Amino acid sequence: MGQVDRDVAFSALVSRPDEFRGKIVLLGGTIVQTVPKPKETEIEVVQKQISSSGEPSLTDQSEGRYLVVVGRFLDPAIYKSGRDITVAGEVQGSELRRLGEIDYRYPVISAQELHLWRRPLPPPAYPYPFRYGYPYYWRGWPYPGYPY
Repeated sequence: MGQVDRDVAFSALVSRPDEFRGKIVLLGGTIVQTVPKPKETEIEVVQKQISSSGEPSLTDQSEGRYLVVVGRFLDPAIYKSGRDITVAGEVQGSELRRLGEIDYRYPVISAQELHLWRRPLPPPAYPYPFRYGYPYYWRGWPYPGYPY
């Protein structure tokens, strides 16, 4: 974390990736796809803002996409589409690829550290509108003065 250049904004990285070649950046987002290759794994990520702890925001706002290259095998069943990830790595430049019907320039990050975030738990569902059951289970109901 001490090597990360926090002055590099993602919008600048997308527009001028070759200018930041060799810089260490910290990025977060949601995985689009993971493609294992013979000596590395490539992860396509939709960028999202990260909190002070490095966790990607739960938002639909993004400034673009980037590619993460990891020098080992990562299982696509674990690093699957929809999972949130934070990456610390070195900017390698950019790569032009087709995205739908357009040519899109992806910044390429060589990962030094990866953190795969757990999915947030759904809120607890209570079977009753009252958290601890219906009020008629309270002591003394329906006669408040009834002695026990």
